[in-house]
Amino acid sequence: MAYEVSRVQKRARDKEYRLRKQGATRESIAEISPRKSWKEIKAMSPAQQQAYAKRLDTWNRKARYTGVTSGNVIPTNLIDQAKGLQQKRNQFIYSERGRIRGIAPGEWDKYYRNREGILAKGEDIIGLLAPIDVKKMEPPASLQIAHRRIKRFEERNKHKFSYYRGLQRSSMEQILWKLDQYELAEVVHQMSNDAFDLLSTVYASWDTLKFQYDPKGEGSEFEDPYGQFRSYVKRALFITRDKDSKAKDIVDIQKNMERVAGRRADRARERAKAAGIL
Repeated sequence: MAYEVSRVQKRARDKEYRLRKQGATRESIAEISPRKSWKEIKAMSPAQQQAYAKRLDTWNRKARYTGVTSGNVIPTNLIDQAKGLQQKRNQFIYSERGRIRGIAPGEWDKYYRNREGILAKGEDIIGLLAPIDVKKMEPPASLQIAHRRIKRFEERNKHKFSYYRGLQRSSMEQILWKLDQYELAEVVHQMSNDAFDLLSTVYASWDTLKFQYDPKGEGSEFEDPYGQFRSYVKRALFITRDKDSKAKDIVDIQKNMERVAGRRADRARERAKAAGIL
């Protein structure tokens, strides 16, 4: 098969132009493009020109790159791989949303909002499982960042929901410890998984636990959420009570909580002390 050098040269230049339009610098493009100058091509023998044109034609058809605003050129397959991993994570999140809704569909329909929580928005621990629109994902600024992103996404996708629930439960307990709400912290610690999923995802529990403290955790400022937070705890416990439970209504739940409140608080203080909070 004979290759027309001028034709493959033009296609290569067009490809480089598209990369520059995306933000790549000429220097970055030169590192990945096999295109040579006409001066170099004219110095080749006909056989060498055909071999060069064949290599360049293959690059034109198969090599896929994306220019980024940092000036770098990133292999598109790395960007696609990261998006695929994120899409897999999104499917996991939507599956967990369905599972949690199944615990108490009426509660979900009535109380769930896209607020900060296990399955909602947020960049910190309160929003660990936030779905991301892969179409809006920014490309990595460098090749190193692209590889780190893929590695991070692969590690993240290995975790089951129980891992994130554990982080959430621990975070909520520590917040309550800092606010001297030891009895409530112990209730959270002892809740069943279904009850905690309702508390942390369906109800506005995190909204009531907004607080500020210095980097050393020596002081705190709190917005009087205790009554509201306690009501969410009671409701989650009542909704998820087992069939053998003697609790017929939320009042019974409250009585049961009050009956062992002191012992719960003592256990929570011991747990906080062991964690270095006290």
